[in-house]
Amino acid sequence: MDMRVCRNWLFLLSTLQLLVWTLLPSLLLQNTYIDILENIVWGRYWQIGYDKDPFLGAWVTYAVYWLSGESMPVMYLVSQIMVLICWWAVWRLSCRIVPPLPALIAVSSLSLCYFLNLHSPEFNDNMIEMPLWALTCLYFYDAVKTQRLKSWLLVGLFAGLSSMAKYYTLMLLLAMIFFLLTQKEGRDSFRRAGFYAGLALFLAITLPNFFWLIEHDFIAINYAFSRACLTGDADTTCIAHFTKPLRFLLSVMGVAMPITAAIAGCFRKSLQQPAQFAVDAFAWRYVTVLCFAPIMFTAFFSAITGAKINHMWQTPLFNLLGLWAVLWLQPIFSGRRLVAYAICLGIAFFSLAGIYTWKVVVEVLLKQRAGYEFLPGQTIAESLNRLWRERYHTPLRYVVGRRKLSANVAVYAPDRPHPYFVMEPSCNPWIDRQMLHRQGAVLVWEIEEDGPEVPAAMRALFKTIEVQPVQELAWAVSPWAARWLTKKSLSSFKLGVALVPPTEN
Repeated sequence: MDMRVCRNWLFLLSTLQLLVWTLLPSLLLQNTYIDILENIVWGRYWQIGYDKDPFLGAWVTYAVYWLSGESMPVMYLVSQIMVLICWWAVWRLSCRIVPPLPALIAVSSLSLCYFLNLHSPEFNDNMIEMPLWALTCLYFYDAVKTQRLKSWLLVGLFAGLSSMAKYYTLMLLLAMIFFLLTQKEGRDSFRRAGFYAGLALFLAITLPNFFWLIEHDFIAINYAFSRACLTGDADTTCIAHFTKPLRFLLSVMGVAMPITAAIAGCFRKSLQQPAQFAVDAFAWRYVTVLCFAPIMFTAFFSAITGAKINHMWQTPLFNLLGLWAVLWLQPIFSGRRLVAYAICLGIAFFSLAGIYTWKVVVEVLLKQRAGYEFLPGQTIAESLNRLWRERYHTPLRYVVGRRKLSANVAVYAPDRPHPYFVMEPSCNPWIDRQMLHRQGAVLVWEIEEDGPEVPAAMRALFKTIEVQPVQELAWAVSPWAARWLTKKSLSSFKLGVALVPPTEN
């Protein structure tokens, strides 16, 4: 199969990916994912860092939201564009190493990766990191192979941007350093000006955030450690240093299995059959190290510290797995095997779309409990904005509460109030607390989570609080669900509301 035919098949698969995984959430979700809302809110303030992540995810998300005229479906579209950029980078790298057909198999197998299908509609820092990680791998290969200045600058650019999307990119950087130190071609790079030019560009992108972290007591790093259960009353027993990396590795194997199984099952080769294409030794070492070293470094970190590795941090780890499987298995290609592989991909693709539909439309009702993306955010925001306007005849300037509630109000309320996340000044450097007290605020909390009374933290923050009646609202579940399962009903969402009156006209 020549290059033109392989490109056409890749274009077809890319078009399906773009259409299906953009349309599904657009049609099925009545609200959206909390990460999208949080990044939109953060992006308004153009900080060099935030209390949970670096700056790139917030900047990109808000820019897309603003340029699209505040369209939420565009977020799902851009998330799929991230997937396609990742595929493009893997395709380009694969074509440097293997013929077009194996390169096509390497890329198309990634459609079986959980993070590129069921998780892909959630446009967040992980989805932005994934293509930047793949682009870094592409140009790092070129840089070490050719030592061209342009390639090293592209490595510095994409490695820097990836780091500013997610600090987890550190694991890729460690893998790159390991490769440079252990390979002759890599050690040669330290004698070339291009390496230092790329390093300078990388530092120019990342150092401002590093200085921001120092100024803010490494708040984002502390948050990452808290997610990894390394703070407070975390499990520090000896057994945790064994069980947590083991759970991480088992999780990685679970995500990797469909990719490798599809290639091995459809194109298996006996030991006696000759290889269909030659593999350069440098390319084999490169793909193996860049594919598995980040996984091993993560497992090592977990073993040393006892850290729990968040499942979503794994998002970029599988970019090169299809290529590695092709190089390792040396599959035999034939017309019948290619048809079987295409059928396998087609069944899996539409089955996964069906699973997503089930989770959004049916499973929520069966569980009798909805997640973040089903919060009636728009209804809450418009109701509170109207309540405030009717009561005080001034714009609503501030909303105070947990992230999932305050982010919804901040994005959807017509007055676009400033959110005061979790009532913690270090998480909200854009908030002038004196102005907050002068202009007043809406306080929101979830009754089921915090109880019927005004939370103590809110009581301590404000002297005058006017408690409002509890609001009971229906979850923002797709009307398709109500039409299909009329006998099932979700318990209502109960919202606690209080007002802090403004002290200035």
